[in-house]
Amino acid sequence: MSSVSGYHNWQLQWNSATQTFSVIGTQQCGSNGCVTTPISPVAIVNANAFDNEPISGWADSYGGNVNIPPTGAPHTAADPVYYYVQSTVIPGSASLALFCLSQCPTAASLAAFQTGTAQSSPFGNGTDQQWFSAASANTVSYSFDAGGLEDSSGGTAVPLVLEQPGQYPSGSTYAQNGINTGRLFDAPLTYTNCPSMTPAGTVCEPANPLSYYTWVTGSQQWQQSLWLTSGSKVVAFDAPQNISYTVPNDPAYGSYAGVPILLQFNGFGNLSGIPGDCVDPVNNASVACNTPNARYVPLFSIPDGATMTLPNPSTPLIVKSLNAEIRLKNLGASASTACASMTLATVPPPTGGTHDPSNSSDAFYIGVKPTVTASPKVIDGVIQP
Repeated sequence: MSSVSGYHNWQLQWNSATQTFSVIGTQQCGSNGCVTTPISPVAIVNANAFDNEPISGWADSYGGNVNIPPTGAPHTAADPVYYYVQSTVIPGSASLALFCLSQCPTAASLAAFQTGTAQSSPFGNGTDQQWFSAASANTVSYSFDAGGLEDSSGGTAVPLVLEQPGQYPSGSTYAQNGINTGRLFDAPLTYTNCPSMTPAGTVCEPANPLSYYTWVTGSQQWQQSLWLTSGSKVVAFDAPQNISYTVPNDPAYGSYAGVPILLQFNGFGNLSGIPGDCVDPVNNASVACNTPNARYVPLFSIPDGATMTLPNPSTPLIVKSLNAEIRLKNLGASASTACASMTLATVPPPTGGTHDPSNSSDAFYIGVKPTVTASPKVIDGVIQP
């Protein structure tokens, strides 16, 4: 086992049999997204280390934020885990009125933010420094439709979007992190949810809402979305589906051996979500992902013939690679010794001559070319409507 310390975004795996967390990597985020650098060997954290402490994190397989509240005793596998199921609401798929109390941008505040300093706030109505409760006048209401999140307080619907780097003050942290709203609710905020002794004229967020919304805008690709409209209606596309896959329990898969992970299926030939690592493009040696010119590559490949099932609707899939990559290792000074022990086998040339599958007298004849009278029913494995 290794020893790790310091402040990082740690990547953990939970083992319910031993009731321990394994620290398997650290995550680093930059202008090109976030990558994970593995730790080898892994570090083990006993659950007792979190005695009466909350455990918070992010899990793609659970849709986002995960929280394990303190119990007054060491954490065990029986502790409740709370999480929200996260999904994307496509603009135009629903017409919503949304209400915001904390970190609420407005058309006016975004306009002022663009001409401000690095310390400027993009949030309006004093909402940048208030949480849970506020005077009713210090809240913001929005509409959400085919134009995205819009502010209509000035009489005209203004989309709340800042997607160009030049729209952010120089040195602003929002230029990298984007502008994220607080929780948005689809019912007006009221005094009903406030604790006793709360001053009159105050409204509060629901204490335990069953659902809420958030909106993000920014100059980075993952802070943006594009949608196609026809007239005033948004053209619907099938969203990617999450699909569960259990990595083969083989040492060749490292710390992921036998571990369930969540992949994203975007249609035929597009299956993503395999954990990655970084290598030196010169010799393919493993390097830290913040190394200049480091290349991000998958940690492993899914074996041909692996099976998994799409959840909605339930659809079985068989995985087969469409292409593959071989990365060669630099043997350095030991190359001559290693190559000296290699034995090259003699491969006889093929016999039998060539074949013409269009020739009816050839043994490999494939038949008469059919006459196409209708549109194809399957293209690249995808059934056509």
